[in-house]
Amino acid sequence: MMAATDLTTIGLLEKTVLKTGRVTGVRPWEPGTFVEIDLHLPGVDMTRWSEAQHIKCRVNHFTFREYTIAGWDAPTHTGTLYIDAAHDGPGSRWARSVKPGDRLYYTGVGRSPFAPAPLSRLVCLGDETGVGHFLALRQLLPRTSSLTGAILMGEAAHRACFGDFLRMPLEPLCDSLEDWVTDRKELLDEGVFYVAGQNGLVRDLKRALRVRGVEPERIKAQGFWG
Repeated sequence: MMAATDLTTIGLLEKTVLKTGRVTGVRPWEPGTFVEIDLHLPGVDMTRWSEAQHIKCRVNHFTFREYTIAGWDAPTHTGTLYIDAAHDGPGSRWARSVKPGDRLYYTGVGRSPFAPAPLSRLVCLGDETGVGHFLALRQLLPRTSSLTGAILMGEAAHRACFGDFLRMPLEPLCDSLEDWVTDRKELLDEGVFYVAGQNGLVRDLKRALRVRGVEPERIKAQGFWG
């Protein structure tokens, strides 16, 4: 275990190389395992974003996690993170403990491989770790495109919050995403699939879509952990 003086030195070194923002709001969803975190990022230029963007946040000493920024507003330099905090890890512990007014340390903001294709029917499939990605896609959606899909949420309270608060055109499910998409032949024939979530889920969904005749170029995927 490191001595307190060593941890202090590490903290000072980190702060000299990291960028800073501020946490302005925190909204946990019951039972506290999914968290919305509002940020003020004065050093981030959001005016030309045409793809989903991720921010690499310091969640502990020399420990960083990447989250997609959703609901951004360029004039005010604000945005929101949507974090699945159900598992026990440094990112989840940080999300459950952060408070309004806390300083945010981060290394930078970068592009994610998610940009909605024009003149297409976007189909979002994933779990709660993909909520931020899907919200970012909705914000970037061209007027010539549409968005639909389903998202896996184990908690009934989370499914209710998803419909009441976010008003996304995605169906929150407690069971199989594969069954949901199998019943929608028109999406399998025409949709462009955006799959995001835990690595194992993403891998299984990509395989299931290919088995059902979806060409690889119509499958965009982003795995996160596990």
